[in-house]
Amino acid sequence: MRRTGQDRSDRAVRNGFTLLEVLMALGLTMLLIAAVYKAIDLHWSYQTAGRDQIERSQVARALLHRMSSDLKSIVFVVPPEKSNSEDEAATDADATSQTTTTDVTDPLEGSTMGLKGTSDRLQILVSRPTRLVTTTKTSQVDGEVTIASQQKTVSYFLADAGSGGLTGAVGNLAAGGSAGASFVTGIQGLARLEADRVAVEFADSQRDLDQLAAQAKLLAPAVVSLQFRYFDGVEWVEAWDSNAYVEQSVDGSIEEVIAGLPQAVEITLGLRNEQDTEEGIADQTYRLVVSLPTAQKNVEGIGL
Repeated sequence: MRRTGQDRSDRAVRNGFTLLEVLMALGLTMLLIAAVYKAIDLHWSYQTAGRDQIERSQVARALLHRMSSDLKSIVFVVPPEKSNSEDEAATDADATSQTTTTDVTDPLEGSTMGLKGTSDRLQILVSRPTRLVTTTKTSQVDGEVTIASQQKTVSYFLADAGSGGLTGAVGNLAAGGSAGASFVTGIQGLARLEADRVAVEFADSQRDLDQLAAQAKLLAPAVVSLQFRYFDGVEWVEAWDSNAYVEQSVDGSIEEVIAGLPQAVEITLGLRNEQDTEEGIADQTYRLVVSLPTAQKNVEGIGL
């Protein structure tokens, strides 16, 4: 049988797709592409979160290791007690002396700072041996004589831009301003100050915050919270001063003793995710208890 042109036209129409079928195919294709994109995005988010957590853990471990190393390098010498006869002799000598004399003493002699800290700041005196044969050296720069020694003062604190004191000065510098002012406020991270003990004491006596702030270093901008606690042998306390006289119970009697060093120091760091826009909120906290082997054992605790 011979087919007409109308038959061939009907056959061509039957072999194609309708508009509804094309739209359904496009819709299913878009759904498939969206599902694949969502799966890839979810995988990328989990991978990024895991990498950020690993990086924060590495930063926290490095910071805690450094702080632990500093704490175990503390220098503390209990000052000798003077007898009554020595005090009387010193008083008589001062009363009978009519001439003015200038005593030249070793600036490192009698150093008993040890550890002084609060719940959010820690200051310790550590020993940093050098390769020099002599223990001290002097240098003169621009007419000023500076003394370098093996004893360093190390401080840990949060740099807080816009606040007062040393923490504010370091925070202002970290925020891109000057030590005295900054357009940015808020916590800028964990800061560490290590400098010669004599230089720090002199700058502190002169209230020269600019000099101290210039020597501080910002270790980790991700740190938004810092807390210290000190174990006195019985309980944890929020503050400690190695040179403070406190009461201690020994064999039922109460006597005043030098606080010395705590048995242990607890360090708690709070780090935030770099993607977090909310400031001051710790995403994860890390805790370390550092035992001080040079601390004397206390009988009944000497918490301040």
